[in-house]
Amino acid sequence: MSEAVNALINRLAGRSPRLAALLREHRVENFGDVLPHVFFGDLTRFILREYCRIAGERTVDESAMTSELEGLLEELEGAFASGEDEEVSELIAVSFLENLPGRDEEGQGIRDLLGPTLRTALAKIE
Repeated sequence: MSEAVNALINRLAGRSPRLAALLREHRVENFGDVLPHVFFGDLTRFILREYCRIAGERTVDESAMTSELEGLLEELEGAFASGEDEEVSELIAVSFLENLPGRDEEGQGIRDLLGPTLRTALAKIE
């Protein structure tokens, strides 16, 4: 795991006490190691659960987002948009964007809350 990936994971965990707890649990389960793609699977599920929790039956826009969700999406957008580390970009594309719900699936509205760089990358993946 590159230093940039490690730094991103730590920044994400720093934005959410609940995600930090998931990271600690992940490390315990993996004998102190972080498996970036596996952890990003946990991250994606966490983000989707949070989105669905606040979405309920209504449309969610940026004003309805929690600061926790907003911070995580901003962190991912910034890391991907910087393009400074290929391993970070690949991790976000493969283990986050590719695992988001499709247009006709529950939670698909999270796609509309992504930053412009992530939305563009998601459109290219599809």
